[in-house]
Amino acid sequence: MNAVGILREILERYQRPVITDHDLKLMIRRLYAGLIQTPTPYQHSGAAPSPAVIARIIDGLRRDRVIRDDPDFGPPVHQVFDVLDQSAEAVCAEVDPFSYISHQSALQRFGLSDRNPVALVLTTPDVALWREECDRLIPEELAGLPFSGTPPRRRRIGIPEQVRKRPILVHETKHPGAWRRMADSRVRLATIGQTFVDTITRPSWCGGMNHVLEVWDRHADLYRDEIIAAVEACPYKLVKVRAGHLLSERLGIADARIDAWHQFAQRGSSQKLDPERPYAPSFSEHWMLSLNA
Repeated sequence: MNAVGILREILERYQRPVITDHDLKLMIRRLYAGLIQTPTPYQHSGAAPSPAVIARIIDGLRRDRVIRDDPDFGPPVHQVFDVLDQSAEAVCAEVDPFSYISHQSALQRFGLSDRNPVALVLTTPDVALWREECDRLIPEELAGLPFSGTPPRRRRIGIPEQVRKRPILVHETKHPGAWRRMADSRVRLATIGQTFVDTITRPSWCGGMNHVLEVWDRHADLYRDEIIAAVEACPYKLVKVRAGHLLSERLGIADARIDAWHQFAQRGSSQKLDPERPYAPSFSEHWMLSLNA
């Protein structure tokens, strides 16, 4: 069996709905280096395939209807014919391996909100940090491959406004939060503590501040340790002030770790509970925070 036939078997075995051009070329290189266990025996050369050989193989995969350009992303992403299409979450996780489900989408996943958001909200590192993450992957991606010259670098592929007919909102940040991988999946999900942090950094992506307060009132006490740990890890001082007010004054939770955040309260500063609403006369003297929600 030739390389195209072998790759068809491999792609079907992996059951990934899409594969980026970068990952497909790496797969071909690994096949030639004998680093992939193939369902059917394949006589590999051990030598690195040239760019022309790789291009011919990819053309063969297209011609034999193994892959095609993904309808939402175009040529940088290949849809695999023999694999059933999957959710927007699964597809986006293949395209941007550093993104994770966040904000209202995470609230819904954890059962913290009774709202079923139409849009999928994803958080991903900003451009500079995304490239750093790619650079960290290069040794792992090239391990065991006969390769010389400039290593291939993963190209950042923008997530469109709609994937698999689902609206997408993408939050780029210099400070991605904590996440965990969902069971039997490549999809990442913000941790429950990080999800609470997200509600007070961008409440409009979490159903609005009134809904955020409902979520905190109902669930924050149960997850207080996870919330405190996530707030401690957050680099933004204002998040600690907002969380401090909600946990101590609104919910009456006493904890020395929360008390320590009071150092970040600033008298005379422009600090608001809801960052997306105008100031209100109601004010927390202790946390020096306009209670505008």
